[in-house]
Amino acid sequence: MGSGDSSRSCETSSQDLGYSYFPAENLIEYKWPPDETGEYYMLQEQVSEYLGVTSFKRKYPDLERRDLSHKEKLYLRELNVITETQCTLGLTALRSDEVIDLMIKEYPAKHAEYSVILQEKERQRITDHYKEYSQMQQQNTQKVEASKVPEYIKKAAKKAAEFNSNLNRERMEERRAYFDLQTHIIQVPQGKYKILPTERTKVSPYPVALIPGQFQEYYKRYSPDELRYLPLNTALYEPPLDPELPALDSDGDSDDAEEGRGDEKRKTKGNSPKVIPNAICGICLKGKESNKKGKAEALIHCSQCDNSGKYLHTLSGFLRELVWQIFLWKY
Repeated sequence: MGSGDSSRSCETSSQDLGYSYFPAENLIEYKWPPDETGEYYMLQEQVSEYLGVTSFKRKYPDLERRDLSHKEKLYLRELNVITETQCTLGLTALRSDEVIDLMIKEYPAKHAEYSVILQEKERQRITDHYKEYSQMQQQNTQKVEASKVPEYIKKAAKKAAEFNSNLNRERMEERRAYFDLQTHIIQVPQGKYKILPTERTKVSPYPVALIPGQFQEYYKRYSPDELRYLPLNTALYEPPLDPELPALDSDGDSDDAEEGRGDEKRKTKGNSPKVIPNAICGICLKGKESNKKGKAEALIHCSQCDNSGKYLHTLSGFLRELVWQIFLWKY
């Protein structure tokens, strides 16, 4: 065990002594293929030397890597990225985005150094591009004769007028409406739709109540009968019945039921309420002059017998005129 540890320490010390500094300027990122479909790569040999990792492939086996083709080596040789000796060796390419992520996570100092080099290269590229553009402008500069200036002005005005006329024609014929991204408003040509006067669309100072009890100008008036259906404190009236609810028939034939309902409608249409003088309610044993609360209330009468009863306030006038029959009175 001791001899093995000593041999490993000797190897590491020799590696440390033989380690040479690899500057960040020499770490090159290139695009392959060089057209629009290409992706950015870095050489594994340069990355391992820059990070100081000898067995890079064994330490990071999950990174996507591939061997360089002969054309790719020639392309890098033209860019002076590799030497002629390296062209004969087997080189490996790594995806640059994975290498950058690795440096951010495990080598932040190396990544900061490399970021400074990238910024300097980008600044130099913009400067060189501006110099080339300035040289081209100086070479292509032409002197305009003073006698031709009015002619150029007329041509420019004519082109501007043609552009404005075409734009207005497109707005009237083709661009019926468009959505303004800044104001989020659909702009429509004027005169296509009727416009209400400003007095009709003007918002009042107090449109809605922001807190309970605050004054507002938009409200609805309820009648006393309607308020009795609302649960302000407690509802005084039961929910009104729907007059259009279909009646239940004992037989299961739907066609006969529909015909029966139609006959009932024809029979009940025009029926007048039954009149029984001196009738007494079968529940409170009082006439129509007073109910259980001492108030006058009309009676409805059975169509088969002489029994009577008081109707609820919630019954509409349509239901009061129907033919009523006591079907459970014998129980």
